[in-house]
This record gives sequence, structure tokens and C-alpha cells, in this order.
Amino acid sequence: MDEVIDCFSQDATLDIKPDGTLIDKGMKEVKSRFAKMAKAHAGAETDFMYHPIITVSGNTAKGIWWVTDTMHIKDKGEQSIYGIYTVEYVKEKRKWKISMLRHRHRTIVPAESLGPPPD
Repeated sequence: MDEVIDCFSQDATLDIKPDGTLIDKGMKEVKSRFAKMAKAHAGAETDFMYHPIITVSGNTAKGIWWVTDTMHIKDKGEQSIYGIYTVEYVKEKRKWKISMLRHRHRTIVPAESLGPPPD
């Protein structure tokens, strides 16, 4: 988990609840959120982020990424989630860090509704 946390700036904002009602601010809250998520997730997730559009301006940048997640939540099963990450970056000590991460789901599909893969 330390590798993930190291991607964030010290004053990062994490806004990942679909309705925007949960916002974590600062490294302490970001670490806490990832620790809570690690307890709820089964550890077999995949995130595919693609088609980024990133604009750089000096030591800051803004980006938008499409994302497809497959999540395995303990006691809830598997879900496929499609959405968008909106990300702001800042350069700290010659390294790019995430200063704001917002995830908004567009569609959530329970895996059992997808059926088996085609032959």
C-alpha cells in the first residue's frame, strides 16, 4: 500500500464516493481511506485506465482518464464499474504526485448479470 500512498502529494484530496459526499483531505486521511478500502476489498481487483487527456502547465497538470474496474468486495461479490477519473497533479521534488483524485461511476454491473464468457 505504501507504493500507492507515495503517489499522492502531502495535501492531496481524494473524492471517490459516487455522489461526492465523502472527501478525504491530506495525507493522513488519504492513508486512512486506503487502509479502510484494503479491509473491504478481497485483493483481486483490476483497474484499467485508458484514453487519458492530460494538460501540463508548469509544475501542475490536469487529466481525465476512462476507467474500467473489476472489484471483489468481501460479502458483496464481484462488480464491473465503468467511469471517469479526474486527476490533478503537482510536481514535488522533481516527481509528479496526485494532488486531487476524483472517481465518478457511470455504470455498475454485478458480475453475475454478465453471464459466462462466450465459447
